[in-house]
Amino acid sequence: MLGVIVTLIVTHILRNSGKIKMFLVHQKVKLEKEVVSNIGDTRYDEVDKSEAKYCNIEVVLEIYNGSEVSKIFRDIKICFYRNKELQYSITPDDKATKVSGQYWTTYDEALNINVPAKQISVLELRKYIRFEDSIDKLKNSDSIYIEMRNHNSKKYRLKIAAI
Repeated sequence: MLGVIVTLIVTHILRNSGKIKMFLVHQKVKLEKEVVSNIGDTRYDEVDKSEAKYCNIEVVLEIYNGSEVSKIFRDIKICFYRNKELQYSITPDDKATKVSGQYWTTYDEALNINVPAKQISVLELRKYIRFEDSIDKLKNSDSIYIEMRNHNSKKYRLKIAAI
């Protein structure tokens, strides 16, 4: 009887063990400001972070689940840090949920992702951030990360860019 119990426990541990690996496939971070021409046309120019009012982020991640059990990740955030201190965080949009009309486009927030066992899942994220009230948080930041938590609240973090 003891042998059966030990076998069940060891099998459970081995099935749930396995590494989670995150790979940054593509990233684009643009810091922008609004410029209005003499005739009233508006365009967005890429500028240094000291002049920026907007931040346009696009990220493609591959997440590999090396265990034999599916994993779920929640609380997906784009985080701005300064010397390992969190300055600002926001939930990104999932590009897979894009819905477009003639004059509009919307996305759902990326709230969670399910990664099947022994497979890679691709996560395409985007966020257009207006730093109207919190412009100092952008100017004080020196790096941008993607963060998410698994079912045990373990935090996974991947650096997107240094700004």
